[in-house]
Amino acid sequence: MDAYTQASPWPQRKRPAHQTPIEQPNRPVLLFVTLAVQPRGDFLASADFHSVYIEACRDADAWHVGRYVIMPDHVHLFCSPAQWPPAAVRRWAQYLKRRITIRLAHAGHCTERRSEGQTPGGRASPRAAFAQTGVKVPWRWQSDCWDTQMRTGEQYRAKWLYVRDNPVRAKLVETAEQWPFQGELHTMQW
Repeated sequence: MDAYTQASPWPQRKRPAHQTPIEQPNRPVLLFVTLAVQPRGDFLASADFHSVYIEACRDADAWHVGRYVIMPDHVHLFCSPAQWPPAAVRRWAQYLKRRITIRLAHAGHCTERRSEGQTPGGRASPRAAFAQTGVKVPWRWQSDCWDTQMRTGEQYRAKWLYVRDNPVRAKLVETAEQWPFQGELHTMQW
């Protein structure tokens, strides 16, 4: 067995590390973030969710959201700090997810009615936010997010092309331009 096929002496991470963004002279701080829901399914790719997502990004203004793609069960986005030192991306992502959930609840963007009064566990989740409106959602946000700092302009371009083509690889559309649930809220230049 060579060094590449041996088991790692380190335990495999089950949660993202959320490194503090590194500020480098004459380079932007730009993160690639993924927010996901459970269970996997076709929950997020809709005009209603897209509209609420844009509004929530404006509410969660500690980070500026640039390009994004909303997939059926996750959202990919690029963001940069709106302030320095930057807010912790994990806390910002939690706030963004909460704003999305609250906006969805108030807009009544679900059709299933709740059958019971309280949500199990008493935790903040889409189900809890919808409790006041009597609406039940079939999904919940994953408790964390994945984030990676882009180190170079080439890495950013390559990651964007990969993200942009996700709907094509998933066979949801034939070309990336046909996917309606994508956009750019702030222009982020490298």
